Amino acid sequence: MPVPPPYFNLELLLECPGPDSDVPPNGLPTTVSIFNSWDSGGPNGTGGYCANVFVTNNTPSPVDWNVTFGLPESGDIYTSWNGNFQQSGNSIALSGIDWNNVLGPGQTTFSVGFCVNRGPGGGGIPTTPCSGICSNPINFPGPNHQGNNIGSGAVCYQTMATLSGGNCGNFAGGRTFSVNGQTMSCDSGNWWSLPAPRAGGYCLSSTAGNYPWAFFTTW
Repeated sequence: MPVPPPYFNLELLLECPGPDSDVPPNGLPTTVSIFNSWDSGGPNGTGGYCANVFVTNNTPSPVDWNVTFGLPESGDIYTSWNGNFQQSGNSIALSGIDWNNVLGPGQTTFSVGFCVNRGPGGGGIPTTPCSGICSNPINFPGPNHQGNNIGSGAVCYQTMATLSGGNCGNFAGGRTFSVNGQTMSCDSGNWWSLPAPRAGGYCLSSTAGNYPWAFFTTW
């Protein structure tokens, strides 16, 4: 079963509350990006997945961050790194640890994540393509969409159209773009395959970062 690299500082907290925050939970843009997934093994025989969590401070002041989000697929967290994770069903409360609990204006968390054993039946069924991945998605009819100059903040787009491909580009190092929670290549080359539809559609999300003229395209 895949596990995070051994140099990560693993810290799993399921019982004790995290520190107080300057903003209420869900006050900062949060993106969950699955980077590894497997379909068998684990206590339920239904596999699991690992994901990174990107929290961006979009306020003008430093923030002692504290957010909540839903798991992309239901299950139980069995390990995590660089954050205090509290799980209640499919809901996760997350706060920082001693060296990363304060985000400056425009900053995004680095190397915060978790791994999950899926629940019986392979996990829960999302209600919308972006549920559990990013919040307040911008809906577009698709399938043809040209997202030019998406800015430097985290973005979240959603469509119920049938997509066959796309691409993205002008992303600086450290910024990622995901389709249905799966990180995609952003070197302007075409995606010849896409993840399976999620809740009948597609969620396209980007973490914050340079450059403001970053783009994505679907067809």
